[in-house]
Amino acid sequence: MEHDRDAHAYPTAPETRNGRKHRWGVPLQPGFSLAPVRDDAAPMRALIAQARGPDPQAAHEANELLAATWERDLVVQDAIDRHEDAWTSWARSAGIDPYAAPATAVARYIGGLRYRYSIRVVRDRVRAISEAHLRRGAEDPTTSDLVARALEVIARNSKARELDIRPILAEDYLRILRAIPMRTLIDLRDFVLIGLAWETAGTNGELRALQVPRDVRFEANGLRITYGVKRNARHLFVERRAELDVVTHVHDWIARAHITDGPLLRSVDRGRISEEAPSSFTLCNILKRRAAAVGLDPEHVTFKSLRDGHIATLLLRGADEYEVMRRAGLITRAMLRRMTADVLPRLRAD
Repeated sequence: MEHDRDAHAYPTAPETRNGRKHRWGVPLQPGFSLAPVRDDAAPMRALIAQARGPDPQAAHEANELLAATWERDLVVQDAIDRHEDAWTSWARSAGIDPYAAPATAVARYIGGLRYRYSIRVVRDRVRAISEAHLRRGAEDPTTSDLVARALEVIARNSKARELDIRPILAEDYLRILRAIPMRTLIDLRDFVLIGLAWETAGTNGELRALQVPRDVRFEANGLRITYGVKRNARHLFVERRAELDVVTHVHDWIARAHITDGPLLRSVDRGRISEEAPSSFTLCNILKRRAAAVGLDPEHVTFKSLRDGHIATLLLRGADEYEVMRRAGLITRAMLRRMTADVLPRLRAD
């Protein structure tokens, strides 16, 4: 059978939502944390040539790689656009031209982000600001020593806060769930949030992104949760339990909140259910409040506490490393060891 060499050829000028063209072989933002690593256009040209070649198997493999790169680049560009939109909104509210901003304004802006976002997100914001200025031919304010010093301080404080986070192991996790009185919709929502976060080792962002019915599917003996989409999807199964059953509570929350589609987790205001998911900041405050109710220090509790606690509990119980990696969405054993380097020695010492 003749192979249609151009049927799945990689598009030559994809558009982003802002109408900007992707530049072949050149990262849209050098150093951007999600950007594909390509030093020049040669590897991309080689893949395109292979996709158009006579060998059907090689062409199929090349097209798979190109499609994955295209999807990833769309995610990268969308993230850059959102970072730029956030900067533009802040600058205009402060009476500053977002595309001719002084270094002092950028330093002040990222200083306000230090307690809300990780250092990775702050750096991505800085790179988006840099690209916005360079694209318009303006002087780049992010090259200033002032901005570099601000990033250094934020990075140092961020690392200190990360090392100060305490994992929530199974015992404390169950104490938190038992302390929720289950009298209101808010109580039910909070039980679902904390239960899914620990049982699936989900991150704050993954939990906010859960959609009904796409990512939540009930089965005879449990609940299947899907984080992410397509190639990056992570499928996790939560079993039913006799006590403090997360599956039953998720079902009750969906029924009582009358959720047919849209976000699983929603804000509740005086009995009214929002159509939108709560912010990451709100979800983190919910967790801190519930942790404080059982005597845990909220300053040392984040969703990383639940994630690290779940992973550490599995490893302490002798679970297979590769199964733990699959459950946590980790690609290599090195990533798993980095995550648990500070946690496991401390727990084993206790």
